[in-house]
Amino acid sequence: LDADIAGLAARRDKAAQDFAAADRIAAARLTAGARAAIGSDAWLDAQTALAGLDTPRADLVAVISELEDLAIARATAGEPPYPALETAKADADALLSRITTDMDARKARLPFQ
Repeated sequence: LDADIAGLAARRDKAAQDFAAADRIAAARLTAGARAAIGSDAWLDAQTALAGLDTPRADLVAVISELEDLAIARATAGEPPYPALETAKADADALLSRITTDMDARKARLPFQ
């Protein structure tokens, strides 16, 4: 179980790093895209950069799902909660919340109509 948790934590960290890299790109492109006309190249570049945030977020959601599956399997087997698993899940949930907030803030900067 500890090896599974460590592997999922590494995937969580990779998703966080990938999100940070995609977010830097999105921030730069949003600066230009927010001032550009809807449908312009700069606006489309910003939209594409925003879409690039979805992949690392989806990777993180997959990690959370696998952590939940591990917890469900333990509960189904009548085993008590496992602190390292609970911590890994809480850390991943907190990261997802932060990423979602950041994505929403970025998306709010770009006009859609």
